[in-house]
Amino acid sequence: MSVVLREFDGFKDWEWFTRHNPIKRVQDTSGITAVDAESGEILAIVVCDTWYSDSVNLHIVVTDNRIVRYGFMEAIFNYVFNNNKHENIKIAYGFIPTNNAKARKLIKNVGFTEVYTLSGGDGGVGFHILTLDKKDCKFLKGNKHG
Repeated sequence: MSVVLREFDGFKDWEWFTRHNPIKRVQDTSGITAVDAESGEILAIVVCDTWYSDSVNLHIVVTDNRIVRYGFMEAIFNYVFNNNKHENIKIAYGFIPTNNAKARKLIKNVGFTEVYTLSGGDGGVGFHILTLDKKDCKFLKGNKHG
């Protein structure tokens, strides 16, 4: 497999992303798209939104787990924590529906820590709220395990 990482294109990539994660697009939505270089098929997307002065919300969709071996996670967290437009990001956070064990496992393996579980919500499904501090991110060079 040969993978190309490119900037998320809201016009071209949004429909694919929302088939897997039906969120609402906001004004500051940006991210990274991983594409199979041979077929052009989208393999994964991270969408970042709700950028605050020191934090950002992440939405990660992976349809081929092999993407993790092709630098996708390093690209995500370099984009999030070393972004020129958002220089002071120290915390990434995410909301995982309580009925999505696969996503919860992935995000915890990446290094996020669960801080709270919210009952109810999206059609009666709750959310796990998870965070990742920049200093603890194993995908950044210079950090522990990075």
